[in-house]
Amino acid sequence: MNWMKMLYSKPIAAILVLFLCFSNTGYAVTGKIAGRVYDRQTKAPLPGANVFVESIWQAGKAIKLDITRGAAADVEGYFVILNVSPGTYNFKATMMGYSNLIVQQIRVNIDRTTTVDFALEPQAIEMGEVQVVAEREIIKPDVSGTQEIILSDRIAEMPVLRMDEFVNKIKGVELVAGNDGHGLSIRGGAIRETDVRIDDISIRDPRSENSYLSVNSTSVEELQVLTGGFEAKYGGFRSGLVNVVTKEGASDKYTVSVKMDYTPSNQQKYFGVNPWSDESLIYRIYADTTETGYAWKGTYNDTTVPAELRYFRGWKRTTEGRQNYEAIGI
Repeated sequence: MNWMKMLYSKPIAAILVLFLCFSNTGYAVTGKIAGRVYDRQTKAPLPGANVFVESIWQAGKAIKLDITRGAAADVEGYFVILNVSPGTYNFKATMMGYSNLIVQQIRVNIDRTTTVDFALEPQAIEMGEVQVVAEREIIKPDVSGTQEIILSDRIAEMPVLRMDEFVNKIKGVELVAGNDGHGLSIRGGAIRETDVRIDDISIRDPRSENSYLSVNSTSVEELQVLTGGFEAKYGGFRSGLVNVVTKEGASDKYTVSVKMDYTPSNQQKYFGVNPWSDESLIYRIYADTTETGYAWKGTYNDTTVPAELRYFRGWKRTTEGRQNYEAIGI
């Protein structure tokens, strides 16, 4: 018996195959933090300085993380923190002989490398922490394709309940329905040429190759729409890609999201004549069979009705029934 038969004869083979298939899952829905730690006065690098994620911003407050993720600076002072979930964080840099430095509200996006530099002050005496607020970058040097990243705050401001309704409002993206099914069309491409991934898992139908995005908008942390210049790690589509990262729950509390539309009691919903009432022209033309109605006699060339409604010939004229159907779009 050769080694292949021995491998497949044991249950561990199935576990090994699953591990190989899913070992890279999650890399496409995370970001990276990179930067340099140096002495503010001499600009010299600080090897061995520790940089870690201190807290995450939720509901306008910075919340301490249960699991600390970070990295140490190399001999040139550079550091890299991989696999950071999308969100807004506070980062802290520490070094023996220097005061701690916290940079607040750093936004981490999908497939993006966010650069943060830490300039530490030498600590001659015991000092408090120095806090600075991060500045938004103007140019994104690590983005080579056409993409748009939408955060949960922007999604919450829109009167939509599903993500496909929101994505439909982005330039170059259209929500279509036809013989091929219902889904998203990017840059005029077919539905099957677009891929949708939720937490790095494709939700494309294996039979029709159509992708769907009927996801509750309140469960989304970040949304990335790629319409051109795809990276090598993506494949299987031609028009575009929609990456969705869902929110992470907390072990110590419950979170409930409610979205609703309402109309104040003193605000009128309609102005003028109700289009479904007996006085409306729509009813009088097509359904009112009384003497004052137009249902039998029609409105053809009748100057008492608006010009755009002077095409109906009346239901009594059976010989022209086909023209009536064509006129109203039947």
